[in-house]
Amino acid sequence: MNTIKEKELQLQAELKAELAEPLPNITRINIPKTRYINPDVVAQYEKITSMSTNSLDALEENLVEMEARKKKARKLITTRQLRAKQFRHKKKH
Repeated sequence: MNTIKEKELQLQAELKAELAEPLPNITRINIPKTRYINPDVVAQYEKITSMSTNSLDALEENLVEMEARKKKARKLITTRQLRAKQFRHKKKH
């Protein structure tokens, strides 16, 4: 149980570190204004979009992993509780 909690804290720290990195501001990037799309413009645009999509993909993956760990932790708790011996009340006559 402790290892699951430690892993969750580690993933949360990694997620916070990734989210702390600022996304590139598209308005300040030097993309030349042209009427025609050439390979240089496409390469610059792909570099910008790949950075933002990688951050979003990492966020989605971490959220899915965290939800799976929460479900696993809930299952562990409930199975232990089910195995526990239940107390029987004494019958009053």
